[in-house]
Amino acid sequence: MVFAWFLLFFVFVLSCGGGGEPVSLQLRLSSSSEPYYTGVWVRVSGRDFEPVFLQRSGVFYPGDRVVFELQLPPGRERHIEAVILDPSGRPAFYGRRTLDLLGGVVVMDMQESFLRVRLEERFLDSAVPVDGRILYLFSEDFYSLNYSTVSEPFWVGSYLAFQDSSGWRFNYLPAPGEYAFAYSGLYEIPFSLPEGESRLELYGSYVGELGKEDKIIKISSERLLSGGIPLLAGVGRRLYLYADGSFKPACELFECISLNLSISAPELENYGLFVRPYGLDIPVQEGERFVLFRGIPYWLRLEGSVKTPCRMDYRLWVNLGENFSGEAKVEVRTKRVRLEGVHPSAQIRVYSENLQMEGRCESSAREGLEVPYAMEEDLWVEARYPDGLVVGVLLRAGQEAVNLPEIDLKVSLELRKDILTFSFERVGFAGWCSLELWEGEKRVHIDRIPPWRSYIKLKNTGYFQREPEYRLRCQWQGGYVERSSVKGSEVF
Repeated sequence: MVFAWFLLFFVFVLSCGGGGEPVSLQLRLSSSSEPYYTGVWVRVSGRDFEPVFLQRSGVFYPGDRVVFELQLPPGRERHIEAVILDPSGRPAFYGRRTLDLLGGVVVMDMQESFLRVRLEERFLDSAVPVDGRILYLFSEDFYSLNYSTVSEPFWVGSYLAFQDSSGWRFNYLPAPGEYAFAYSGLYEIPFSLPEGESRLELYGSYVGELGKEDKIIKISSERLLSGGIPLLAGVGRRLYLYADGSFKPACELFECISLNLSISAPELENYGLFVRPYGLDIPVQEGERFVLFRGIPYWLRLEGSVKTPCRMDYRLWVNLGENFSGEAKVEVRTKRVRLEGVHPSAQIRVYSENLQMEGRCESSAREGLEVPYAMEEDLWVEARYPDGLVVGVLLRAGQEAVNLPEIDLKVSLELRKDILTFSFERVGFAGWCSLELWEGEKRVHIDRIPPWRSYIKLKNTGYFQREPEYRLRCQWQGGYVERSSVKGSEVF
């Protein structure tokens, strides 16, 4: 890959009035993969002024200096972008940098503007190319739309956006290359209750309770098999599996044999036998018998509580293996985990792929939590506060204590004149962030926001009618912090 670089010289001339200072911005082309270039574009943006876009056309040779004169207020977090055009007038190099602009010399790396993008509709078992969707290239502050197309060419920018069944998705582009982004489709699955049933509790591709008034289930593609085929089980008076467009009694479709379990677990309230194809939870138990499958691991789901020193409800998965015969003796042990830095008002959550545990402590969790387990594994420990702040850290297998740091996310949101400004401050940490905005069924997903950025200015164009709800999540290796407009705790 060929790289170019150039210098940006910022010379500030004092002025007596106006909102910005006169600035001379000088670009010197310093290397070449082409005999000459035909244009240079520059865009400078900041939170407190409209983006400034300037361009020069002509024939420029390596070593030439291109000068731009503009009114620009110096200050924090100025985002500079530049594009160099090749002899055919196409973007050849792109560079960007965010910095506090107070004068002096800035060196920017220019990268070849090679970008190939494809969308893939992701199913449980495959990925299918998606064609004909409009793709939008946005600047890093989201304020300007730099390009839109249904095919190449693209040049490297900061975010590529498209719309699918889940809303608008903005995907960060860190460098030139080839990218594949997940596209979420929405499928309508016909639904009717089996004879004799008034309601069914559904598991698998769709989770929830449905009744006689429900005729269609809407399911996103990432929870379906290719072709839009669902994996569904329904629990009513009997256990049902979805096959050939309808629910059929599981023990008429497959052989069912007796189930004999001996379970020792803290304050056990409920249990169920499952299989988990593609990560979906499918119940296979009907009373004291279960559906017999060959070569598929069985999982036992235990639900109970731990009452001291903190009141915690738990859901624990125990692997019974592929050769499960219907008989098993399961013993769940507990270990004590001490928590530091947790305020008494916090809802505490301990979780992994196999454990969900949630509850409260009346004073603090320094005495430790009794955590049930069937096997040692890494756990995430999370404190969720009433004001929408969430702090989580990783507890490695074998560790007995964890400290939740004193960190915060300060957020402000404003929707004015069709411009949505979302500002935030990382307090006590640094890290990449992701953002979700929503109003009813309308959603915007931004997958990564760089550590140097503290605001976005998104042209709303009527998408949100009022200030949307939000969830901002920032993370680093071994921890995360989240701030949400939705107050209170979520229950698993």
